[in-house]
Amino acid sequence: MTLTVNLSPRPPTDLPETAAEDEIGDAVASLAGRLMAARILREHHVWEALRCLPSLQELRREPSSLARFRTLMASDALVEAVLFLIAAARPACRIADLAGRPGAWLCRIAVTGGCATADNRQCFVSASHRDRAAALLSALLASHGANARYRGS
Repeated sequence: MTLTVNLSPRPPTDLPETAAEDEIGDAVASLAGRLMAARILREHHVWEALRCLPSLQELRREPSSLARFRTLMASDALVEAVLFLIAAARPACRIADLAGRPGAWLCRIAVTGGCATADNRQCFVSASHRDRAAALLSALLASHGANARYRGS
């Protein structure tokens, strides 16, 4: 008899459809706080971001994109996985700047659409962390706060 064990994480699920914006904001804020306290980015941080960020809802529901993400995570390519999340975010996000300084990485993300004003300007969010991948993910988490502010939440 052969026993096969699947160690891959369960598929991410959205927060419940009835989740209030406050609950989503709390989940994102909690993850951001845990990430800032961490020395380096860990796999569970990235999976949690996929689960709780509303900007990644389309990715969670697109089988081929989700399969690509899982492949990156399975190969322990955390930087590439976070870059994939940034590229998949809706409203559109792009890295405007990523700079390493002694003891810290600074990432600045431009967000177009969801936090845009009436004249469709971009807004920028930034975050820093001693770990490059964590700085990237922190900036993506910060983009959720920018989206909420500009939506009037």
